[in-house]
Amino acid sequence: MKLLLLTVVLFSSIFAQGKIERRVSIGMGEKNLFSSFLSQSITIQIDDDEIEVSSNGFSSNLLGEDIKYENQIFINENIFYQILKNKDFDFKEDVWLDDFYLLDKQQVKVRFLFYEKPEDSDQIKLYRFDVVSIDSIEKENIINDVILNSDVMKIWYDYKEKSLKKISLTFKGINYLIDFNDE
Repeated sequence: MKLLLLTVVLFSSIFAQGKIERRVSIGMGEKNLFSSFLSQSITIQIDDDEIEVSSNGFSSNLLGEDIKYENQIFINENIFYQILKNKDFDFKEDVWLDDFYLLDKQQVKVRFLFYEKPEDSDQIKLYRFDVVSIDSIEKENIINDVILNSDVMKIWYDYKEKSLKKISLTFKGINYLIDFNDE
């Protein structure tokens, strides 16, 4: 009976995970040129054990073809999933945390390095978000490559609500932004 109850609880939590969809805006250079033209032009979808990145309009020239990975494990130790889920997001400031991984179980350590407290908010903090691979890269994965080789990643965090407000990533001179307030 206990085994049956445990199985039901496990499958309920897996199926309750649901679908996550985030839209990514693109800008170029320090002033985010073309950002209004390329607003929310890339879509990231997580559904069960699949992740798909697709684009529309001009951004399809940047992305090339849609990206899809199957058989992924999306639990809280997957930092990519944790950020996109953005529920009860909590972390330690200014220390390396090494209990995380990216897609394809790529082990990483992460750090949320405090940068500044924006003047226009009393409960939001801006962090530089560092991600470093712990083990050798065994599988080619474009999403992991972008995260691990980005120039800079920034996170705007509301410490009272324990949620992210925005995350930006700069890769090869192009800025990618997810604004959780727009969704």
